[in-house]
Amino acid sequence: MGRKTEDKLDILRRLITERDELEEKLKHEKEQLNKLKFDKKAGAINDVQIAEQKSEIKETASRLKHADKQVAFFASQVGGGKNYSAGLIISLSLVMLMLGVVLGYYVVPVIELPGNKGPAEQMTICEFVYNGEPAGLGPTFEIGRTKTLHCYAEISPRSQRTDYLVEWYHKKEIKDTTPLPITAKGGKAWCQRKFALDEIGEWEAHLKTRDGNTWAITAFNLVYPKIEVPVAVICEDVLEDQPQNSGSVFLAKDRTLYCFTETSTKEKYTEVVHQWYHDNKLETSEKIMLEKLRQKNWSKINISAQKAGDWSVKILDGQGTTLNRVNFSVEKKKQSANLIELATGVTEGKPDSILSRFVADGNEYVFYSKVSSNFPGISIKQQWLLNNKLVFESPFQSEGLTAEFHSAHKISSKQHGTWTLRITDSKGEVLGSKKITATKPITEDVGINRLVFCRTVFQRDPYDIASRFKISEPVKIWAHATVNNKRSRTSITYKWFYNRKLIKQNQIKNIVPSRSYRTYDYKTIYPKQKGTWKVNVYAEDGTLLKSGQFVIESN
Repeated sequence: MGRKTEDKLDILRRLITERDELEEKLKHEKEQLNKLKFDKKAGAINDVQIAEQKSEIKETASRLKHADKQVAFFASQVGGGKNYSAGLIISLSLVMLMLGVVLGYYVVPVIELPGNKGPAEQMTICEFVYNGEPAGLGPTFEIGRTKTLHCYAEISPRSQRTDYLVEWYHKKEIKDTTPLPITAKGGKAWCQRKFALDEIGEWEAHLKTRDGNTWAITAFNLVYPKIEVPVAVICEDVLEDQPQNSGSVFLAKDRTLYCFTETSTKEKYTEVVHQWYHDNKLETSEKIMLEKLRQKNWSKINISAQKAGDWSVKILDGQGTTLNRVNFSVEKKKQSANLIELATGVTEGKPDSILSRFVADGNEYVFYSKVSSNFPGISIKQQWLLNNKLVFESPFQSEGLTAEFHSAHKISSKQHGTWTLRITDSKGEVLGSKKITATKPITEDVGINRLVFCRTVFQRDPYDIASRFKISEPVKIWAHATVNNKRSRTSITYKWFYNRKLIKQNQIKNIVPSRSYRTYDYKTIYPKQKGTWKVNVYAEDGTLLKSGQFVIESN
């Protein structure tokens, strides 16, 4: 029998099952209609309900008629081109018999008994018999909850006057005896027996006469149906037979997880088992009945926040054979501080002039950080500590896996010492920290009284002071600082930044003691360099004395 014929046979079997279900449904609906008519006489219902029931019966009858035609069509397709009328397939028994023609005729070899010619010319086990021919031959048969098999034999003419019976043996032990009447021309005879799922294994059918003589033996096998599980996933919910938020890593919290599977088998009313394991220890198992040849099923488990670790779900058939396995993990939330910096400010979300030390001079400084998490949702606090005492903190939240945060704090001249920039999670666990030294105000020795930007410096004084400059050609922009120097001599350094990159630096030496020593530096700026510029002025030891910024615009 070719592959295409086998495929069409599977379709035919499914259509027969669907037709049988429709026939049962129609029978139930007619019984319900009779009940409604009886209730109407008692005044319990009205004509509308009866009309609705009749409409349902009409629809079901139409579907049943269509199903009959489908069965007849596929039977003719795989049965060698023979045409069968729908009337031949009105009852389920006729449908099953016709399936025998589709399958063809192959005989399981009969065990010949020594010294006995025997009355049976041939003997076999099959699923169906139609028009006196066996079909659906073994010797191996898959079984669901139950399965009916036929023992078929052709009795030689000289032996047809004798009564025969079939003894059914399971594991060499007799289980049942069935009469074998000759019911068709040519000495064709068959009988049937219904088998249950717990009768899986090796069987023999013994053909005997009434006086106990054994004439033929044929062996066959009942096996658990093959089940395929092409889809198996872990998810957070199942809606409308579809898994929701499936994955392999889940957050450890009090929650419910689902194992969603799709199964395929040729026999209904079999079962699969979902076994849930935590760190290789069985937590729970759940049996699922497969009532359809193709079915979507799921099991679930409640997992507490303490159940972090490696998990798996084994999908087994009724005999304990592993059909599929899904591995996943439940992890606690982990947040990490990837970057902690102190800066003079933030431009377009990025830190400017990152500091390793600074002067406690009353200016505002920025705590900049990058934080990541293994699950969406970040909740942290930025804490400013001076000499290990909390001075200021800012809470932050983000829904992503990574985030950048910054907070600003003004540090007075009295707040010199060791500062700790610390990041904690919502429970207070430290994710990261960085220590930075704040020195005493340099203005006690050297300080900047004023820092401005201008277009011109004349006789050491600034002119055309501004914070925004419109230019259409290259121009010089001056940075002018007034220095309060209490030392004998000192120096300061100007550093020019554009787009957070150092563009120029220049050291001004030999600044003599003075309360308002005027000093300056310039940078030629081109129209294409529009945007924000920043100038930092540093003391001789590298301490930041003053910071300022200006903006270049197109004219």
